[in-house]
Amino acid sequence: MVATYNRNILIMAVLLLAFVGLSGCTGQQGPPGVGVTGGTVDGSGHLVLTLSDGKTIDAGSVAVSPAVQLSSTTMTMGDLFSLVTPALVRIEVAGPGFQASGSGIIIRNDGYVITNQHVIDSAASIAVTLSTGKQYPAVVHSVDANVDLAILKLTGSPANLPVANLGTVSDIVVGGVVMAAGFPLGPNLPGPPSYTQGVVSAVRTLNGQKYIQSDVQINPGNSGGAMVARTTGKVIGITADGVLPPGQDVEGIGLAIPIDVIQAYIQNNLK
Repeated sequence: MVATYNRNILIMAVLLLAFVGLSGCTGQQGPPGVGVTGGTVDGSGHLVLTLSDGKTIDAGSVAVSPAVQLSSTTMTMGDLFSLVTPALVRIEVAGPGFQASGSGIIIRNDGYVITNQHVIDSAASIAVTLSTGKQYPAVVHSVDANVDLAILKLTGSPANLPVANLGTVSDIVVGGVVMAAGFPLGPNLPGPPSYTQGVVSAVRTLNGQKYIQSDVQINPGNSGGAMVARTTGKVIGITADGVLPPGQDVEGIGLAIPIDVIQAYIQNNLK
């Protein structure tokens, strides 16, 4: 994009020179034999030409297409990791004859976490590990199998926990770059959360439920983790499952519960 931006500026410079000569302020004529080596658009929207002799000329106001404007708000990968990671948790559950794990997102600083209902289904005990490595027991605050969501309350957790930055439905863009963040394989892959990147393939309804479909890798243990918009770091969904029809080898179709469903569930169950 930088190359496109500079190329467009130089094209404008060449066109200006071709039609009006090398000019700065109105009526000024540039020195003969001096060429243009570059150009920028300053804060006032003026095209400033750089000459081969080191001088500059203000060529006046120009209109630059928004398509070649550079964004100063694009989040780096490091920024995104720093923003999202503190609000992610690993969830480990145990029940009669089974152990399982999943992921979750801190949604309130006094220890409330949202995850998938199927992560904690039939659990007799629940343990939640924060990004700091500290582990706390948790109890089920609310659960709804119809939307596959549950809210947990940590027991004895510190106050002022980091909270996820939840987006809105307008942040879900088909074709937009997204990342899935969570803890695939649970305690079998210890340490920090894993991030995988892809795009939103579609927003669709399956079996009466609304989902974000993406080609992001969603592995066992990722359920309940965050789907994050790459450019903003906002949570736009909760990773729920991959699609693996019986007898078919399917890749690149993962589902997440969209943020509008999540926000409605939080508002109805967490006062």
